[in-house]
Amino acid sequence: MTLTISQYTMTIGPDEAHELLANGAPNRPIKHHHVARLAADMRNGDWGQHGNPIVCDQDGRVIDGQHRLLAVIESGATIDFFFVDGIDASMQDSMDTGARRSLGDQLAMRGEKNTNALASAITLAMVWELNGKLVNFANFSHASALRFFNENLGLRDSTNFTVQLAKKIKYPAGLAGAIHYRMAQLSPEDADHFWLLLGNGRVTENSEVIANLRNKFQTSSKSDKSAMKRVYRAAVTIRTWNAWVTGQQLKQISWAPQRGEKFPDLINPNDL
Repeated sequence: MTLTISQYTMTIGPDEAHELLANGAPNRPIKHHHVARLAADMRNGDWGQHGNPIVCDQDGRVIDGQHRLLAVIESGATIDFFFVDGIDASMQDSMDTGARRSLGDQLAMRGEKNTNALASAITLAMVWELNGKLVNFANFSHASALRFFNENLGLRDSTNFTVQLAKKIKYPAGLAGAIHYRMAQLSPEDADHFWLLLGNGRVTENSEVIANLRNKFQTSSKSDKSAMKRVYRAAVTIRTWNAWVTGQQLKQISWAPQRGEKFPDLINPNDL
């Protein structure tokens, strides 16, 4: 059988998306977090025409594009999509099997350095700004992450500054970049000084608390899961910063959210 394949553009709103999905072929299980990410882009104006079509088989059933159509419904947006009609339904078996482009890949294509660490720093900084604290889960599209990066280019300098220092103490490089960036927004000189002391291990006057934190990271074993978690590391790093800028000594550098301790806020040295 010879298939007739056609290509065209169609404007799709929630009603049209419902109609198309009602006539859909069997599709993979819905990834609701992916739908939410696409819908957020559509609502925020971050969605663009990527040239990636909605694909229908020879019977007009959607065989590629259900997440995008569900995102149209969730967002309430009206979007122009490319459509390809008349594809053999068996071709669905080979769709979406390539390697997904990561945020680090996107940054590398822009000529950035330390791209995996920078990608992590961006998403952590976004989580921090959105929630007022760090949490382990982040669900942002590449478009929204790159827009955030364009608005917070200091993340580049913070990540590049801390990446080797973090490596010395086996500290997650992206987390170091995100925390340095937040510190540098308060006091760039103090932020640099703090991470140089933490990474290089020099003990100077009033820096014993930083040396204690460095020792804590270096002696924590992989079996000590709480001490290895990014959110825990961030909290004790912030507590150490707060003690350092206020000239206090901590008897014990810890954070116990299970006992109701809130994620700490960074103290601004300029407010002291």
